[in-house]
Amino acid sequence: MAFFFRGQSFKFCVDRRKTGFKGNLMIFTMSFTSRLTLVAACVALWGCAAGGSGTETYKDITWRAGEGSMFIVNEKTLRILNRYNYETVRREDSQQLVFYQTSWKYRNPFDDELEKGVIEARTRLTVKARPRRTAAMAGASNMYAVQVVAENMVQMADTGEWTRMPNSEAYKAYIRDIAKALENELRMSINIF
Repeated sequence: MAFFFRGQSFKFCVDRRKTGFKGNLMIFTMSFTSRLTLVAACVALWGCAAGGSGTETYKDITWRAGEGSMFIVNEKTLRILNRYNYETVRREDSQQLVFYQTSWKYRNPFDDELEKGVIEARTRLTVKARPRRTAAMAGASNMYAVQVVAENMVQMADTGEWTRMPNSEAYKAYIRDIAKALENELRMSINIF
């Protein structure tokens, strides 16, 4: 059995001497477009088979934490990040965006992460606030919609490399606690004013 490429066609040939085949040597001929279509179909089927294997993929956790004025967002964000011992390494303040990003905070792996072979873990938080609406009154401040994004990396025992894995239930609960704390702070400050 041999494969030959010639011009725009692909020919699949069988050696007559080994098979005893007496007919035409050319069994299968395809145009370039047909070959390309066949390859694309094979790749798509392979992708579907791999995607349907039930494996989860990593996703950052995103939480809508509420809204507040720029002053309130800055004050409450810093309060919550300090409460949970996160160090801010990047901060931006503008009329279009209030942005905080923390350094990676090392933490002990949760029990359900340990079961999957995690030996060390780290988390980074990003808080983004964008203008939601402009107040109708002159001189009133804009309200900002606040979003918390949590990134997680783990070090696996078998490889020793840092990687991302699907978020464990305990990790999701940990991030939910932080985001809910910020949400509660923002809600209380709105109710005060």
